[in-house]
Amino acid sequence: AGTGKPGGPGGPGGLATPLLRGFVRRVARVGVGFAIFASGASALSYWSLKKQATLPNEPFFIDFNLDDVQVTETGADANAFGSLLAARKNLSLKQTLDALSSAGEDARCKGLVLRSSGGASPGGNEWLSGSPATMATMTEVRNGLCRFSGKDKRSVASFSTFGELGTANGLATYTLATAMREVYVHPTGHLSLLGFSTRAPFFKGLLEKWHVEPYVIKRNAYKNALNPFTESKYTWAHREATDHLLNTIFKSCLSDISNARGIEPRVLKV
Repeated sequence: AGTGKPGGPGGPGGLATPLLRGFVRRVARVGVGFAIFASGASALSYWSLKKQATLPNEPFFIDFNLDDVQVTETGADANAFGSLLAARKNLSLKQTLDALSSAGEDARCKGLVLRSSGGASPGGNEWLSGSPATMATMTEVRNGLCRFSGKDKRSVASFSTFGELGTANGLATYTLATAMREVYVHPTGHLSLLGFSTRAPFFKGLLEKWHVEPYVIKRNAYKNALNPFTESKYTWAHREATDHLLNTIFKSCLSDISNARGIEPRVLKV
């Protein structure tokens, strides 16, 4: 048996202490490396955004390609790593609205082209998916485009298609496009204006199999955020609230299109 001081080579802590020190050093190296990478990523992201903000002195048009830009609540600043790895440029909603406002006041900017393939593809723009959770973002961007179109500048929307008949809803993208004074679609494209739908998973049966009983306090029947864990299907209140939300969004889109294109909402429903 070894002898020595408690913390010495032969003591109880003799083996643990070097191992602990080695572990701490490795963690420290990883932490320093992570901090350096994070700083570099943030600096590169900032430099990229700053570089994009450089404008020519001669007249120019803005090319707003929805296939290349992802508008989110936070944008690139909130996640430098995602900004570097993402296939699309990430812009926050505020950055987008500020850019549209500045362009509207800039005499050098003669117009804006809003364009997209308009098709439904994996990893596509979430804020153009027609999901109730993203319609607020689309509406804010549309309002910014409307303010730009209100200036004495040309505004054009050019889409390959607005959804696909029977498979993809183009109502959200067409609603956005009508913020422009001119709207064009490819001759082989579709105009698929469908109502909105949503679905909710229910886990009550799964939880019962695992003998898990959720404990939920609800104030009334319309507080349905936790229904997926306590119900096996839509309750009447959950269905009524969901239907009302979807119908409200649908009517709002029809109203925006009607006001922009001079078409009665009842005609759009046919």
